[in-house]
Amino acid sequence: MRCENCPLTDCVVVPGYGDDPADIVIVGEAPGNTEVKEGRPFVGPAGRLLDRLSEEAGLSGYRIYKTNSILCRPWPHRAPKPEEVKACNPRLMEEIRSKNPRIIIGMGAISLRALTGKNGITKHRGLVYEGEPPIICTYHPAAVLRGRVDWYHDILQDLRMARDLLEGKKPDTSFDWEIVTARYQLPDLKNEVVAVDVETDSQGRLLCVGVGHTDPETGRPKVYIIRWPADQTVVDWLEATLTNNTVVAHNIKFDAQVLWAHDIPCNIDEDTMLMHYALENKVGRNGLKDMAATYLYVGDYDAEVAKHIGRLEELDFETVAHYNAQDVAYTLLLYRQMVERLSQDRSAQRVYYNLLIPAANQLAQMEYLGVQIDTEALERLDQQYQEEMADLYRQMVDLAGQEFNPNSHQQVQDILFDKLALPVVGKLSTDKATLRKVQEYTDNPFPELLLRYRQVDKLHSTYVTGIKKRLDVQGRVHGRFNLHTTVTGRLSSSDPNLQNIPKRDTKEIRNLFVATPGYKLIEADFSQAELRCLAWYSKDPNLMEIIRSGADLHRQTAALMYRVPEEEVTDLQRHIGKTLNFAVLYGAGPGKVVETIKEVTPEADVTYDDAVEAIRRWHETFPRVTEWIHEVQQYALKNRRTIETPFGRHRRYDLITIENKDDVLRQAVNTPIQSLASDLTLASLIRIGETYEYSDSFRLLLTVHDSILAEALDEDDLPERMAERMRQIMLETVRDVLGDDVPFAVDVKTGYRWGSLEEVVVGV
Repeated sequence: MRCENCPLTDCVVVPGYGDDPADIVIVGEAPGNTEVKEGRPFVGPAGRLLDRLSEEAGLSGYRIYKTNSILCRPWPHRAPKPEEVKACNPRLMEEIRSKNPRIIIGMGAISLRALTGKNGITKHRGLVYEGEPPIICTYHPAAVLRGRVDWYHDILQDLRMARDLLEGKKPDTSFDWEIVTARYQLPDLKNEVVAVDVETDSQGRLLCVGVGHTDPETGRPKVYIIRWPADQTVVDWLEATLTNNTVVAHNIKFDAQVLWAHDIPCNIDEDTMLMHYALENKVGRNGLKDMAATYLYVGDYDAEVAKHIGRLEELDFETVAHYNAQDVAYTLLLYRQMVERLSQDRSAQRVYYNLLIPAANQLAQMEYLGVQIDTEALERLDQQYQEEMADLYRQMVDLAGQEFNPNSHQQVQDILFDKLALPVVGKLSTDKATLRKVQEYTDNPFPELLLRYRQVDKLHSTYVTGIKKRLDVQGRVHGRFNLHTTVTGRLSSSDPNLQNIPKRDTKEIRNLFVATPGYKLIEADFSQAELRCLAWYSKDPNLMEIIRSGADLHRQTAALMYRVPEEEVTDLQRHIGKTLNFAVLYGAGPGKVVETIKEVTPEADVTYDDAVEAIRRWHETFPRVTEWIHEVQQYALKNRRTIETPFGRHRRYDLITIENKDDVLRQAVNTPIQSLASDLTLASLIRIGETYEYSDSFRLLLTVHDSILAEALDEDDLPERMAERMRQIMLETVRDVLGDDVPFAVDVKTGYRWGSLEEVVVGV
């Protein structure tokens, strides 16, 4: 059969199948092998997953008809081409009309294009396209089976949205708003929940502030948009409103800091973004627009404004004000839903109220204060990196015999494997792992030079150029600390990213961060926090004894593994012990262990078989750890979640498949350990900040992994005394949460440059 104008020929047609008439028409992309064999759509693995999702979403009681954007399977197996989708579209539209559905659900990027003419399923997924009937597009279940397991939850949410629309449960998102210019237009608000959102121009200056509350007469959000600058009486009202009420915002740290910069006090009370993160423990779907689409079924309300984000001054004020009002109203509506959901989830309550909101308060103040940068050293390092990159490039050009772009993978690949005829080891690639393998089979220094060039280039762009762009007039940089961007709960940082400074270059980068004149830096760092957390969870007697002894943990591990006295442990054996102590946390196999050892000790004669034997000895040395690993992995497989940490954190797995099972098993071990270590630091940060509120004498600056950086006035021995007090608070936090089973250690240092701090003797 060949449809008119369709490029596909000699195809087996797989017609739609299901209830007629139908409440729901589900549109896929194209038939697969199983569908062709059975002559029906959605009967293969993806179809079975769709059935499971539909049942979980509450759609199994509805009449459902299933079809595809095109009825023929493209051969060889590939995605349908635009001209094929276009040729089949009249058939699709007529087929849908004949079933008289109440709603259409598109699965995948091809169906999005066929049903709406739009591209980009990630951007448009979960949006309701109003019409008769309405259309919702989501990911295709096949993508979940191909590895995007995190999309399982998104598809489920979208199908639940379809169910609610069918049941007439679409939330009321109506609201009232006005632009105010005088105090008499504003109500007196006290002891209420008020939502706030700010809009800024390209220079970070305020354009307007939106404040909303629930109108007691209508029950709808009422939003007041204040154009900036405002009359002083309006400013006075704003200050009183944001200090005498419970303030909620979406990513409230940002809004509060903008207001502080304009001398407007603002409480940090509630944050819908952090509420959602505490409830869902998902990353990438906590944005206001995503949540408005998912929970309020609001369409792409910022489509036009989004083109000008960062340059809102280019738009007329009425447009900006309406956008601001929508953000405020939807934040208030989302807050109602999130509060209700939190009331039913005690673990999420603990994470949100005990960690996230208190941490948001401390981190906002840290970000607002910023940290001093040595601008002269920054200029010197800029010049040093540029000169080093130029020298490395010249050496590579001499070896290659031609100019090339070191950032072009294709040009580098041509030089490596064609021009220089270096051996192809594994895949044909220029990535880091491949270049290291190539190094093992050649004496040509080109791969080593290229790796160093890339490293310096990244350091230069991320830290030197990145810091330069973000310096304020006082020479301070205001980095961001993100509470919602990792699945383990561990903080991430950005602008600049302080979490990933390579160890060999830590000192020169960190020495750019200096104490404010008149102050001295203090760093308090949990020592080997993750291994101590592992000991607390597993209660392994050998691991606990090593930690209690206070000896070199990695050397003693090696001594037990190799059954030799501690003093006879070689440097290589200690390095192997250290590698394995951390490898078990991250599920590293023998190959990764060999690679890690050779990164630090390239001359080490360690084979794959050696690593297998070393791993066996490690597990034999710590048998209770091995048992614990097995227990938490089985718990994850049975319950589709990790064990819960003492802070209430856990990670859920929507779907466990053959393809992602190994990752789940690895994460089941790593997540509770990394999460607990991170939260001990975060809880300590909160306690320190609440004990010593920001003043002229002491203030918190940064936190990276398991360490906290602060500064104190450089008077008498105040920095050293504060260092000891920070250490005590961190140890008290551990004891309050974990008890005294496993001793934790905190190293404290002081100095004037972050990379050159000196240890403080305990008790000083």
